[in-house]
Amino acid sequence: PLASQQRLEGAKKLATKVLATMRPRRTVRIVGTGCTPLGALGQSASSLMESALHLALSASGLSMKHLDGLVAVPSLSHHRFMHAHALATATGMLPHRGVRMRTIDTGGAGPISALLEAARMVRVERCNAVAVVAGDAVSSMPTADFLRRADAGCADPDGSLPSPVIPHGYDRVARWQMEESDLTREQLAMVPVLASRQAMRHPLSLTEAPPQPRPDARV
Repeated sequence: PLASQQRLEGAKKLATKVLATMRPRRTVRIVGTGCTPLGALGQSASSLMESALHLALSASGLSMKHLDGLVAVPSLSHHRFMHAHALATATGMLPHRGVRMRTIDTGGAGPISALLEAARMVRVERCNAVAVVAGDAVSSMPTADFLRRADAGCADPDGSLPSPVIPHGYDRVARWQMEESDLTREQLAMVPVLASRQAMRHPLSLTEAPPQPRPDARV
């Protein structure tokens, strides 16, 4: 009986500790956004990202002191090691205790990956306000510089892809998909058309009329 009582007391203490750590699921919301002007502005990517961050804070009614998390998507034009930490230092978030930084690079999916990570930081790491910042300044770069940096950052291990590396890499994947499935060139050619039709709905879209598919379209 004594051993059973001790086990019961131990179970009660363990249950109390578990219940103390259980918290209701937190709701994640986007409370403000900011966007700098588009085009060749002659500014660095970090400068544009910092400006967009302050615009988003102004729209949300928050300030830098309210942020305890930052997720940054690195740029191609002005690459920085651990971009989130560099941006947090420039804006005064660091050095402070209790703030969390993430630099996420998943290519064109970077903004979505960053939003998902920010939501996770709120739910799991108990952050109260996380900023997601992304920006680039490729329009301000000479074409030759852009190609050189893109090639250097995306080259395949054996160096078999010619310049420009990015479109040739997509071509390799597209050819493999067509060889392994029923995917056709015409279907792939419709992708930029449909994407442009969606993009033109954005109020800051650079194009007002989407391109039309051509019978001789090639991938």
